[in-house]
Amino acid sequence: MALGDFDSLGYVPDCARVSKHPVMKDQSDLELTLERVKTRRYSEVFVYGALGGRLDHTLANLQLFARFAEEGMDVVAIDLASALRVLVGPDAFDLPNLESGTVSVFAASDEAHGVIERGLRYAFNDETLTNRTSRGLSNELTGEPAMVGLEKGSIFVFYPLG
Repeated sequence: MALGDFDSLGYVPDCARVSKHPVMKDQSDLELTLERVKTRRYSEVFVYGALGGRLDHTLANLQLFARFAEEGMDVVAIDLASALRVLVGPDAFDLPNLESGTVSVFAASDEAHGVIERGLRYAFNDETLTNRTSRGLSNELTGEPAMVGLEKGSIFVFYPLG
């Protein structure tokens, strides 16, 4: 299904199912799409092309990813070389087993409690992160099995794909 206002595309795609929306609206195309995904009761969504380009769109998308993850959807955003996963506590995620790469973890909620990072160069052990700090930026994979988890709140986990 193609869904949106198609203003940046410049044409309406020719496909079996199209849901065209007006350009003048109060929700982004991605928000409308995630709402459609939720009404269809999908529990997991992979979003491509939502982490670059305009910074205001990227920020809006991050807010949407956090909202829908907190509503029970497993949200993964993918760009050319990395991905973003939103974790809502209590939860944990095993990172790709790579020799190197950068992993960043930030609070998506006001506070994230019980944040742990294992198998990375700099370990977190039951930390509290807030969404007003850069703490969590640029940790490093070491080739060992690695994971990120939390007890309460929501976090963004940025990680390399390979």
